[in-house]
Amino acid sequence: MSARGEARRDRIVDYLRRTAGPPSVREITDAAGFNSTGSVEPHLAILRSRGIIEWNGNLTRTIRLTEHRVAGVVDGRAGYWTPA
Repeated sequence: MSARGEARRDRIVDYLRRTAGPPSVREITDAAGFNSTGSVEPHLAILRSRGIIEWNGNLTRTIRLTEHRVAGVVDGRAGYWTPA
């Protein structure tokens, strides 16, 4: 995982924390500084596979943070974790 990719995913998560409702992929693209929706979708897929977001890519405005995830460092690894 590249540091640049992680930083971009952090910007996505920060934006999702600030929004009142589920944003569109286009809104995330603009807010996180991506050039196109095609460039943000792989990052959303990674966040979904890690359990950080829920997202049905076939429907609009279904992206939301899952509950009980916090950013931090565990065992020397930065990431998003479920608190014990």
